[in-house]
Amino acid sequence: MRTRRFFVEQSLQDGRETTLGSRVSKHISSVLRLRAGDEITLFNGDGGEHSAVITRLIKKDVVVRVGARRTNKPNSQLVTHLGMVVIKGSLMDYSIQKATELGVNAITPLLSERCTVRLSSKRQANRLNHWQQISLSSCEQCDRNYPPALHPIASLSTWMDGVEADLKIILSPQGDGDFATTEVIPHSVVLLIGPEGGFTDPELSHASQAGFLPKRLGPRTLRADTVPAAALTLVQYLWGDLTTG
Repeated sequence: MRTRRFFVEQSLQDGRETTLGSRVSKHISSVLRLRAGDEITLFNGDGGEHSAVITRLIKKDVVVRVGARRTNKPNSQLVTHLGMVVIKGSLMDYSIQKATELGVNAITPLLSERCTVRLSSKRQANRLNHWQQISLSSCEQCDRNYPPALHPIASLSTWMDGVEADLKIILSPQGDGDFATTEVIPHSVVLLIGPEGGFTDPELSHASQAGFLPKRLGPRTLRADTVPAAALTLVQYLWGDLTTG
């Protein structure tokens, strides 16, 4: 059976006992019903992972003995940044989950003119925390040791003017269908994805001025929550860790 993986926030040292945080401890003891002697894998975002053995469960705390560090899961050679206009509820969750599985390095949720989601400052903080947990859970599932950076929610125009990469792409039905039309193989790619209603003409014009190339993913109009997975799969295939070249 596959060893369970957990993200933890504390430092991990070979041979040391450590008490896991409340979130992980609750999941291990109350949800998975693991017991002393069970083996698990821990990672904390520094690029490595550690084997560990549960030594005891004390009320709500789980204590483990940390094993040797392994660094056998490198990041993709392509650095990817997803800028995505916020969409409703579980659709945004799905997009962040799949982007994490496909190796995205950074995610910035965006607000645009046709964004239908309205969030107060408090709700923005709650949403960011929720999306962070979605991403970390995805890392646990997909054997990824480098969680993506989740940036604060930003306005579309401000983000477009500040983001940098070798290649910047805006997904648009009016775009060119060929992603590979670039003279230099990029080491970093930014993908900009809009809401279900698409971008306005002024937003498309602003993107062009900011250096974004309009591209499309075939003849069919995809849902906003489908586009991140499709676009990231394509760029990873062309220039990242799925490339055959």
